[in-house]
Amino acid sequence: MKEIIEYILAAVIILSIIPIYNYIVSVLYSPPELKVEETVVHAFTDQVVEVINEAGLYGNLTSPLVDLADLIKQKLPYYTSEYGFYVEMVSSGIINIIVENSSVKIYTISQGNVTLLLVYDNGSTYTLYSTNPSLVLDNGTYVYVLSKPDTGQLVYAAAILDTRYYRYIDHYMGTAVPVHIGNINNSLVLVIENTTLLYTLPDGEKGLPIDIISYSKNGFQIFNKTIKYGSLIGFSFVGFGWSWRYGPFIEYGVFYNSTSIEYYAIYNSSTVLNGVNYSVLPIYLVYNYTIDQVRYRYYLFSGILTTDLVSSEQYSLSKIPINAPIYNLPIIVARAPNGTIIVGNWYPHKLAFGETIPEGIPVTKTTILRRIGMIDYYITVYMWRRSVS
Repeated sequence: MKEIIEYILAAVIILSIIPIYNYIVSVLYSPPELKVEETVVHAFTDQVVEVINEAGLYGNLTSPLVDLADLIKQKLPYYTSEYGFYVEMVSSGIINIIVENSSVKIYTISQGNVTLLLVYDNGSTYTLYSTNPSLVLDNGTYVYVLSKPDTGQLVYAAAILDTRYYRYIDHYMGTAVPVHIGNINNSLVLVIENTTLLYTLPDGEKGLPIDIISYSKNGFQIFNKTIKYGSLIGFSFVGFGWSWRYGPFIEYGVFYNSTSIEYYAIYNSSTVLNGVNYSVLPIYLVYNYTIDQVRYRYYLFSGILTTDLVSSEQYSLSKIPINAPIYNLPIIVARAPNGTIIVGNWYPHKLAFGETIPEGIPVTKTTILRRIGMIDYYITVYMWRRSVS
């Protein structure tokens, strides 16, 4: 009988405890929240944008020398020690660029001013411009159709859409070889994989003469070689002659103290990243001071005056590094010794980096529209907890 009474008392005690336990679990105790709070994601995203924008200002968005995910971990350790993250960014105002036989079509989500840069296999460049779409599709997509010059094979194109408030970019990469733009110690560099694309320069260095293409006020501006003739320092010869086409002429030679101004990417070093061997070429504004002999020929009957460079002797060379930030420099173009066109893009159309998004646990994401450098991007940030404690 005693044992039966003890069992009954034990059962009563257990039954009386259950409601208290249920109350504690359901009311007083809250299990760890797996999902990252939206306030945390928003705060993290604001600081991630600052890191990305700095990389955009200095030309490091796509440089293999800079790992954006590692950079964010270094600058925001409070967040990245507790949370995993993945970032996508796309300049989605331009949907697509389609190259056809005689035209280029640019598809956009908004109406605005479209500027198109074309680069051909012979190294020539052209800029086209349109303020009004050629047609509007049923889904609201705007289509700009621009006729392209028939001067060879189109190997690269870049389009910028400027609305009143936003600016987007996209690229068409044909047979041009993509290289990277980067920044080391605030100096602009090209980062390439294939050193056979380099010239041997007159002073024995390896490098590339390049065109720097900037963007401002709805237009591309191309900076390349410029020759400035300075003071006249003497005459070399005077003579007379006859041309079967133009008749008699007088010719004379003149010596000038001249300056050529050109942009060069000059080999500096090599580095191996993720098993890939890269060559690093700092970019310089090169001043080449020479004594040039120029021949002038004046045709007496037609009045035509022609000039030819007879000889050029260098007596001084100076190199000035190109420093960042220069955020309105979206493109660098060069032509290799074998004729290959090389293109470096400061601003990609889309970019993604970070850790692999996990499965089976909650992932919080947010999307914002922000200007990075001179281009607007929709930036999506995914976050999740690394552990639950």
